[in-house]
Amino acid sequence: GETMLSDFKNAFCEVFSGKLRPLMLKIALTTGGAWVLVLYVFWLVLGSFEVSSSAFLSKAVQILGFIGVLIGSLFFLPVLVSGIVGFFTESLVKSLNNGSKIPFKSPSTAQSLKISGKSALKSLASGAVFFPLTLLLGLIPVLNFLPPIAYCFVNGRVLGYEYFYTAALCLTGEDKANALYAANRAHFDKAGAIIAALMMIPAVNVVAPLVASAFMQKQITRLLENDS
Repeated sequence: GETMLSDFKNAFCEVFSGKLRPLMLKIALTTGGAWVLVLYVFWLVLGSFEVSSSAFLSKAVQILGFIGVLIGSLFFLPVLVSGIVGFFTESLVKSLNNGSKIPFKSPSTAQSLKISGKSALKSLASGAVFFPLTLLLGLIPVLNFLPPIAYCFVNGRVLGYEYFYTAALCLTGEDKANALYAANRAHFDKAGAIIAALMMIPAVNVVAPLVASAFMQKQITRLLENDS
């Protein structure tokens, strides 16, 4: 637990360090653009519904609609991010791997696409289940927090798998990565839950993929070095 939190803190610090700043800005712009796209799609869907002629009801629907759009974008952002993670994780892992005893490897495009596609579909399914539940329970105190919390744990398993393999295949072969994941699955599920929670925080979520990749890379490197 303490080691995981220490890795998370160090990952945050390294992402904002000078050597990773150009990559951080690139990812922040890419992820921010994806988030704006999701917001826009939800807003278009909302705008297609007829609103009552009453000024009060119209304003109330607009406010609730904006809240719903914001929440929906947070639930479905990981779907789009899954499609772009592989494009920058390799550069990040290579940069952070300097000085490590673990040699860097370039994963195949087919492997990266398979991992991203699988994670995107599972994240879409998670969002499709928990987003409507959040809207239904939105006005009920305490209960309205349950779907987002459950979502972080469920989608955390998806994101833990994705970020683990995206980073691990840059550091070791597929057989070794499979063995490492199987032996430490509970650990990486917890790490995934932290990543999923990070993705749910507005503004922070634009750098979340980079933090998540650095976070996972640190844990994998430590486990591989302990095995060697």
